[in-house]
Amino acid sequence: MSDRQRLDRALLHRSLAAPAPPSEPAARTPTGGAGDPACRTCRGAGWLVAAVPVGHPAFGTLQPCACLEQIRRRQQQVQADARQPAIMADLQPRLDADQGTLGVATFAAFRLDRPLASSVTWCGQTFDQAAQQAALWRAWTAMQRYVDEPGWSLLLGPPGSGKSHLAGAVAHALRARGVPLLAATSEAVLRCLRQGMADRSSDDRLEALQAVAVLILDDLGVEHRTPWACEKLYALLHTRAETGRATLITANLPLDLLTPVTTGEAGGVEPAMRWARLVSRIAGRCGLPLILAVSDIRRQQEWSIDQR
Repeated sequence: MSDRQRLDRALLHRSLAAPAPPSEPAARTPTGGAGDPACRTCRGAGWLVAAVPVGHPAFGTLQPCACLEQIRRRQQQVQADARQPAIMADLQPRLDADQGTLGVATFAAFRLDRPLASSVTWCGQTFDQAAQQAALWRAWTAMQRYVDEPGWSLLLGPPGSGKSHLAGAVAHALRARGVPLLAATSEAVLRCLRQGMADRSSDDRLEALQAVAVLILDDLGVEHRTPWACEKLYALLHTRAETGRATLITANLPLDLLTPVTTGEAGGVEPAMRWARLVSRIAGRCGLPLILAVSDIRRQQEWSIDQR
C-alpha cells in the first residue's frame, strides 16, 4: 500500500469517528414531508441531510427533523380525538348495560339512617354502630366534594356497604353538569375490551377509557385477574395516572390483599409484578383510601370479612 493510500484511509477513518457536523435542510424531500415553517433546523423542509464526507454511512441519507415528528404526533392526536365521539357513542351503551346501581343511584337516595348491625368486622378490625355511622357520613360527604373537585380517589369497604351507590351518585351528579365520564365495573370494562378483539376495536375502546375526563371503576378486584386482565388494567390506570385524569375506584378489600393472578392460569412472575405496580400506582395517586366499613344493607345482619 502506497503512502497516499495510507493517508486516504487514515483521513476516512478520522472522518467516520469524528462527530457529524450540523445537518443541512434537504433540498428534495419525500412526499408529505413538510415540516414546521418556523423550525430553525430544517427551515420547513421536515428532513435533514447530514453534512458528512463521501464514504460515511450517513452520506446522502435523509433523517426526519424533530419538528416533523412533533407534527406527526399532533396529527395522530387530532385523528384520535376525531374518533372519540363515535367510540364513546358505541362504548357508553355497552357499559351502561352492566351498570346496575351505578346507573340509577343518587345522593338523595343514599340512606344515612339505614339499619346497621351492632358491629361489623372487616380486614381484622371491628366497627361498632357509632363507627359505622361516622363512616357513612364521611363517605357521603367526601363523594359530594369529589363532584366539585374530581381527582383520584379509592373507596374501600365490604360488599353491601354502599360503595357502588356513592360511585353511581357521583356519576349522576357529574353527568348533570355535562362532565364526560364512563362508569362501569372492572368486569364490564374487561369484557368490553375482550369483545372488541373480534372487530379490532379493542385498542380504540381502551384509548377512550384512558382519555375520558372521569372514569369510575367499580368493584376493582372482583374480576378474574388473569395475565391479560392485569395487563389491560395496568395500561388503563397507568396512562390515566400519567395524564392526571380523574379516576374513582371502589373495591371490597385493600388491593394489596388481592391475589394478583387467577389460580391455574399461566403467566409467571410478570403479571404478579404488574399487579403490584398497579396497586402501587393507585396508592400513589389516591393517597389514603376512604373506608366505608359498615354492615351489608342487603342482609341487614352481622357478618364478617377477615382476610388475615
